[in-house]
Amino acid sequence: MPILRRCAMARSVFLATGLLLLGLASGAWARSDGEKALAEFEEKGAVYSGALADYVAQVGQRMLRAAGQDPERYTFTVLDDPSINAFAVDGGYIFVARGLLAYLENEAQLAAVLGHEIAIPRNGNWQAAVPVLAPPSSVF
Repeated sequence: MPILRRCAMARSVFLATGLLLLGLASGAWARSDGEKALAEFEEKGAVYSGALADYVAQVGQRMLRAAGQDPERYTFTVLDDPSINAFAVDGGYIFVARGLLAYLENEAQLAAVLGHEIAIPRNGNWQAAVPVLAPPSSVF
């Protein structure tokens, strides 16, 4: 793996883990808090819409249906952020940065990322999933 990709991946870990410092990824989140997070991203103009967002949602919904889950309980959002990052907020909110989408090479890789994010809140394993290192820089 080229050094630039390894550095970018390390940066994404730092960005994702910063959510815990800000209290955005605690197990105490309720559906209304996920809605608030989405509203904040929308207010900041950080939400991508259109074909790319539709594609991410379609892949996520296909995975949920295949797993016997209700796709209506989940919201997939693409953020206008160059970082290689994705995270889930308890309540079915999955956020994917456009930088991650540019990094992925195929749909299978996107499915792997979305599967990981779907599984985290279902297992109630927020703290074990991501260590606290640094706050995110560009989305917040």
